[in-house]
Amino acid sequence: MLRTIVSLLLLIVVFATPLSAHETGTIRLKAKDVPAGGELVMRGEKLPKNAKVRLRLVGALQTYSLAEISTTATGTFDSRLALPAAASPGSYTVVVVAADDDIIARADLVVSAAVSAHDMAAMESSTDTSAMSADHPTDEMMTL
Repeated sequence: MLRTIVSLLLLIVVFATPLSAHETGTIRLKAKDVPAGGELVMRGEKLPKNAKVRLRLVGALQTYSLAEISTTATGTFDSRLALPAAASPGSYTVVVVAADDDIIARADLVVSAAVSAHDMAAMESSTDTSAMSADHPTDEMMTL
């Protein structure tokens, strides 16, 4: 009788304990806000060693496949990749997915509106410092 009770308790403990196939990794993003089409720079840590993993950008309405990469012998990776230009502005999660489709790491990211080439050229060609200084406080007297 006692042996049966001990066996039942052991079975309950074994089956009640959640089994985790993977450790939980970490993704460190260089920037938490990146424009659509911009460069996403990240580092993964505490991931499966020498493994192929997939990076995805998961939003409320759309999921984008970013890349398939290999981790190092220490379970890390460094990556620089372009965000999809089609990603609409909003909140997303960058996830690392193992070969068995388990999510093993995640980080929050905000995708902002893409900067057009025209806007970028206008920002780069703006060299008039007098116009810029008018927007900043100075110790000079104001003309009234």
